[in-house]
Amino acid sequence: MAAPGPPSSSGKGYQVRLYNQILGLADRHTITLLTFKAADETINPDLVTACKRVVAVPWSARSAASAALLHASRLPLSVGLFRNRRMAAAVASEIQSGCDLVQLQVIRMAPYLRESAGVPVILDLLDAAELNMRERARAAAPGMRQLWEIEARRLGAYERKAIALANLALLISRRDFEYLGSAPTARVLPNGIQPLAPVGDRPPRQPTTVVFTGTMSYFPNADAATWFAGEILPMIRRFIPAVQFRIVGREPNAAVRGLASQPAITVTGAVPDVSTEISRAAVSVCPMRFGSGMQTKILEAMAMETPVVATSKALEGIPEDLHQFLHRADSPDLFADAVQRILKEPDPALELARDGLEAIRREHTWKHMVDDLERHYEETVTAARR
Repeated sequence: MAAPGPPSSSGKGYQVRLYNQILGLADRHTITLLTFKAADETINPDLVTACKRVVAVPWSARSAASAALLHASRLPLSVGLFRNRRMAAAVASEIQSGCDLVQLQVIRMAPYLRESAGVPVILDLLDAAELNMRERARAAAPGMRQLWEIEARRLGAYERKAIALANLALLISRRDFEYLGSAPTARVLPNGIQPLAPVGDRPPRQPTTVVFTGTMSYFPNADAATWFAGEILPMIRRFIPAVQFRIVGREPNAAVRGLASQPAITVTGAVPDVSTEISRAAVSVCPMRFGSGMQTKILEAMAMETPVVATSKALEGIPEDLHQFLHRADSPDLFADAVQRILKEPDPALELARDGLEAIRREHTWKHMVDDLERHYEETVTAARR
């Protein structure tokens, strides 16, 4: 398995996904992990134990920028950042030493399809990078918008070429799958979630606390936090003055950090345990206006039986059978009304959340996801042998 950054239980989406894949597969498969690692990053000890070997290739923004410029004529810039001779050599070495399957994580690792020739390759794309970039362009100022749109076009062409070269490509949602053309060698593999501690072991709920979680350097999350704080929270406070909005997640950008100066808003930055923050809250909100892929933060809240209010944009990547357990609202006034109703009369929302947790346990845990991934492995290897 090759990844642009160390898998983690609390990192970016691809890091969390790969972390759970490795831990779920390790007792039945021999895994070598190849990962880029910045100087301030660490490798989770659980991964070291789970893998036969972990190879960490140093990565720095300066050297990555040089690589992106060097390969700009044939690779999108966001892919060129991760084209590295040491990683190419590490992938080639693993192929030569013998392996049954290569899994490349996200489009940034697609350049190593060349080094993987002769072995079945699964490209776990997660979301459609072109779609994500177009969402960013849609929100950008005019000058930057054209630059993002150029990068989006290049990413789209590169993604489709990579899908054609891989034995199998995996997308996190049907929207991303269809956006990239519903290729016959692509499948949808949603994220899972692990239902957490029994109710009796969780901290008590704080009846006026609203939480939003995620990596706050990621533009769609930062936009969602500022939109909720600026347009939705004031309407809630008019009727529920005691409401508290907690923005929980690492790397808050300047705009998000600035929200902490406003009444009723706390910006935590990184916390030891995000699940504790979610389980304490009366409502988990997902006010996304941009983005692609799957909002795993919604599954995290469902795993804690915390009621969720989300926009239609946030629900685009969530499996359809789970929508019935969530509260949808798109305009500021409807979003504020939905949150207020739950804060004033929590019991109906909590009952719905309990039903949602049972649906998660039946079909949407990490174990379900890993079982599906193994089936894709078997089919891919068998087809390659034929």
